[in-house]
Parts: sequence; C-alpha cells; structure tokens
Amino acid sequence: MPRRPDRQIFVSVDWLAAHLQDANLRIMDARMVSPTDAHPRGDALYATGHIPGAIFVHWRQDLSTNTPPVPNRLLDAEAFASAMGQCGVEAVTTVVIYDPGDENWAARIWWALKYYGHDQVYVLAGGAAAWQEAGHPWTTTVVQPPPRPSWPGHARLCVRPRSKCSLPFTTRLRPSLKPDASTPLPKLAGRCKGRSGCPVPRSMPPKGRIVT
Repeated sequence: MPRRPDRQIFVSVDWLAAHLQDANLRIMDARMVSPTDAHPRGDALYATGHIPGAIFVHWRQDLSTNTPPVPNRLLDAEAFASAMGQCGVEAVTTVVIYDPGDENWAARIWWALKYYGHDQVYVLAGGAAAWQEAGHPWTTTVVQPPPRPSWPGHARLCVRPRSKCSLPFTTRLRPSLKPDASTPLPKLAGRCKGRSGCPVPRSMPPKGRIVT
C-alpha cells in the first residue's frame, strides 16, 4: 500500500492473495451477467467459480435504482448504508472489488463507496482474469458474511456525499429530438463544458484490461 492508501485505486492480485485471511477484508465479485432461471440474480459466473471469500454484488439489483427515466442511479445514503451492512461492510472494512477485468462494474461500486465516504476501497487490477492467470486459488464456496448493523448508524457520521459538480453542463441534441420522460437516457447525454469523452477501448490494451 502507498503512504496515502485513500488515493490508491488498484491493488494487485499478489497483494490480495497475501491478504485473503485479513479479518477486515471484504471481497466483492461484480461480474454480473443476464439473469437465467437457474441464476435469477445474474450470478452465473460467480456460481461457477470466484476468489475465495468473495461475495456476489449486483450493481443494478443491489446498489442502484432502475426507475424511468434514468436507470442505474445510486441508492440514497441510508439505503446504500443498509446494503453495505448486509454485505458485511463497516467503517474499518477494506473492500476489494473485481469484475472480469475488462468492464466497469467494479469501478462503479468503487466510486459509490468513495462517494459515500468509505476510503478503504480498491479495484483488483486485471480482475478475475489476472487472478486466474496468476494461478491463485479459485472456489465455488458461497460466502454469507454476517450483517453489520452498525453501518446505517455509521452512515449518519461517516457516509458523506462528495460535493456535486458545479461546472456548466451542456447537451448537444438533434433538432428533431424533444427531451421528455420517454426520451432514452443515451439521447439525453451531455458533459461538463470543456471536457471531452474517452471511449472505453482507448483505456484498454489488446488483452482487454484497464490501463493502470
């Protein structure tokens, strides 16, 4: 860990392997897939194998709201704190999140915890793919961590939404597009003035892993 762990985003697979037995560690598997009859939670990948000690966390079902017109909005502070409590997370917990290594679900959960003031949270560099390539343990054992009822109370003291962006926001819509409640979210997308977008493929090398 660096001198300022609150500023670190990633941890390596070797670091995680060396800390698997840490009492205050919570590993989250964010590899969600389309639900099936056998796996209605979208946890088929988790069921076939995962990092020892990891719990499955579904961004859309567990940590966000999906009501129109804007899906995937982060839960409010109390609901988020309750969800984290059910995941066995409390103020002193170090959280490490992973996805296949080429998606953004782990990053979303990392951001959500940071947004609500939990600094001891990291993304596993390379995700599940890097972990398996390194030959580290893999299991099908399902973990049910004991809930942490103190987290909702902790939320009132520590879960603190970061300051919202106050920069001017702009959208560029086709003249024929009239935004209303039925307008799909991608068509209403915008950005802070002076900012440019970076397509996901540019941040990944040929193997499909996020550049760190």
